[in-house]
Amino acid sequence: MTSSSGFVLDCDTGRDDALAIWIALALKMPLRAIISSYGNTIVENVHDNNRRVLALADALHLPVFKGRVAPTKSHLAFREIVMPRQKSAGNGLCNLILPPVPQNDDDQQQDDVPFEDWLRAYTEKNGAIDYVITGPASNLAALFEKHGDDLKSCLNSITMMGGKLDAFWQETPGPDFNLACDPFAVQTLLETDIPLRFVPIDATWPIAMDLAEIEALSPQGKIAEMARELMIAHCKNFAPEPVFRFHDPAVMIALTSPDLFHPAKASIICDESSPDFGRLVIGSKGANIEIFETDPQTRPAILATMLDALSLGEAGRKHVSVG
Repeated sequence: MTSSSGFVLDCDTGRDDALAIWIALALKMPLRAIISSYGNTIVENVHDNNRRVLALADALHLPVFKGRVAPTKSHLAFREIVMPRQKSAGNGLCNLILPPVPQNDDDQQQDDVPFEDWLRAYTEKNGAIDYVITGPASNLAALFEKHGDDLKSCLNSITMMGGKLDAFWQETPGPDFNLACDPFAVQTLLETDIPLRFVPIDATWPIAMDLAEIEALSPQGKIAEMARELMIAHCKNFAPEPVFRFHDPAVMIALTSPDLFHPAKASIICDESSPDFGRLVIGSKGANIEIFETDPQTRPAILATMLDALSLGEAGRKHVSVG
């Protein structure tokens, strides 16, 4: 799914973003850079989390850029959904503290380098890159607003975690968190002609483990131990039910599974007065996109691949069931 030039990950790390990064590195996926975004917590926390996540994986050679602190413009869902979640989310990593980044390391730090400068320099040398979003779409939308069509030569494709489709919307009305952060940014992406893919929450929601299953896992190594601790802490302290859902980690598997994407047309409702504000609508009209789909046959393999990448062993995994 990813181009030979690799991909950048725009994320709001976040416990499941952390797992996604570790999975990408373990699978030796061509991750080239990370962009921090507001979302699960404030961008300063996200930026610190990203550096710590990379440090634990001995991957501080990857550049990390600091992105936006808020959506492209303030709106109702940001005020009523996102801001309250940020206040209750602590550091974004379930208030677990990952080991600090070594103070004497000589690896790249990109705090003062604009991502757009790095992107142009990198793609001029290596070719267009894929852009993967597991948080809000605000960073990329802001680049499009600033640079317009000039940005197209740098991007091969866009893949975003987000969207709650018809059946799931009817069951649980209201936008999923990533789209709630900035529906206007998603509209900007839909208006480009760069190939655009969505991994909707419908596809990832059933890929889950409950607390007992997670506690039964057998971690092998420091990353596996931290991944298990994050999942347990989420289940105990932040989940409305003791379940961990593998939304963002599943995006990494989606990138390697082109056969599970299917063409569709989509639009997004950006009318704040509408009860469907933030809804990704799949129908006969709209932008050409691709949608990632899972079913009871594909989900166990996706979960097994993620657990294997995280070195969470067979002794615990034999207890896992996927809804």
